[in-house]
Amino acid sequence: MVPARRNYEIDSNLQIITWLFDIPGHSTAERPSSSRSITSRPSRTPSPTRKRRRRPASSNSGGLPTYTYPDAHIYSTHLDNTFRSPPASRRSMSDDAGPELLTPRSKRQKVTSAEEHQDKDNERSAVIAGDDDDVDGEPTPRVRKTPSVAVSSSSHKAPSGSSAFGSGTSSPTKQFEGIALKDDGIEKKTLQKGVPGVPDALNRLLDALEDVADGYGIISPADKPQFEARAATDPTFPKLRDVMFDDGPTRDHGLPPTPPLDAVLNVAAWARRCSESNAHEDTCNTYVHFPLLALSVYGTQLRPQLMNVDMCTHADVIREYRYLPIPSKRVDFVLHCRPASCAAAADDPERAVSHAIDKVRAGRPLLSINHTDLQGLNDAPICTSIETKRQHRSSDAAELQIGVWHAAQWKMLQQMAAPRRGGLGGCAFLPGVIIAGHDWYFVATTREGDKTILWSDFLFGSSKSVIGLYKIIRGLQYLVRDGLTRYWPWFKRTVLDLDLPSSSADQG
Repeated sequence: MVPARRNYEIDSNLQIITWLFDIPGHSTAERPSSSRSITSRPSRTPSPTRKRRRRPASSNSGGLPTYTYPDAHIYSTHLDNTFRSPPASRRSMSDDAGPELLTPRSKRQKVTSAEEHQDKDNERSAVIAGDDDDVDGEPTPRVRKTPSVAVSSSSHKAPSGSSAFGSGTSSPTKQFEGIALKDDGIEKKTLQKGVPGVPDALNRLLDALEDVADGYGIISPADKPQFEARAATDPTFPKLRDVMFDDGPTRDHGLPPTPPLDAVLNVAAWARRCSESNAHEDTCNTYVHFPLLALSVYGTQLRPQLMNVDMCTHADVIREYRYLPIPSKRVDFVLHCRPASCAAAADDPERAVSHAIDKVRAGRPLLSINHTDLQGLNDAPICTSIETKRQHRSSDAAELQIGVWHAAQWKMLQQMAAPRRGGLGGCAFLPGVIIAGHDWYFVATTREGDKTILWSDFLFGSSKSVIGLYKIIRGLQYLVRDGLTRYWPWFKRTVLDLDLPSSSADQG
């Protein structure tokens, strides 16, 4: 007799699966009466090899039939294994896993390597010191770093053969100490007239800059009445001394005239405003440094001439000339000779020089006559390089920048200078200027074998006062004259392999 079957509402997946699984065993069960609640399942013949265990009936508040399910633990285990979430890791489920591996781990935080901490510290120090070159669009270059991978502390050690100063993360002082040990490195020395290693040409320029720093002959005598009238009505005007208007026999030889007082007062006002507002380096370059350089080189009006000044905050060193242990550096301004701008007539000697430059740079990297890739300077040999910083505390960084920049220039000149013309021997030094806040310092580099010697630094003027600004102008005019009378003739003879008489352009 086949028992009648009745549909029951089951409120659990486990009950449904168990009930369906046990249906074939109901062959002898009787259909329960509809008047009473079923409290047990129809009996089956137990297996002879397994002892049956009956569970107590569960209550059902909904009035539905209630069953007890033998071997329910088998089905619950099956469901557990079916719907269980995958383990966090295979290792955590292994037999030999310790308690620490079975414990859920919290989300791992990003681990910052020691190098990243150093880079961030350097950037913060650069901001404090006014070294904006490595944290903004940098007038001076900033190397882009790829994200670092978190590593264990044991992997922070530098690889064999590497050096800390080559990483770009150490301080300028440490980098100087490192590269000074190399045969072709950069060594820093104090600039002082008459010390061993300073060439005669550099001693002569230092002698002139000493007079400038002391205020001798920094203003044209013809402008003296104008200065005295201003001093009589302006209580903030600095005290005037007669030596400031001294007129030596060669005072204005090859130099632009002294800029008028009103133009210099305007620069002084901008310098004061930039200082009080803690202006960005780019702002100082735009409103103070370049106008002052332009007044020194051109006077009050731009005119075609051999010596020029340009901003070059985005000029990189060409790869072939880079000083590899130190990241590539930039400077902010350069004084350069551009013969094409002053070659008026077809037979002008400077036109022949311009053609010679084009011929030489045709075989040079990036078609440049210089060690930099700035297109506007491809045909204009650089004479003097100028680096700016907002604060004195970043002067070491400025010295490193101009040292690396000059080392690249020396490397280029060594490749280009004709040995039969004396090579680098005729080029006594490369001049430079470091602007640290208000103060302007003269620096220079020389060569000793393959090593670059950086001579620093000599204060010759300050933008804190009108008199200090005239000292700067006069000092820059001496650098213009040095470029025209010393460096440019050597460059034409040794690099361009030319024998030409001096033209009027060589004198201004």
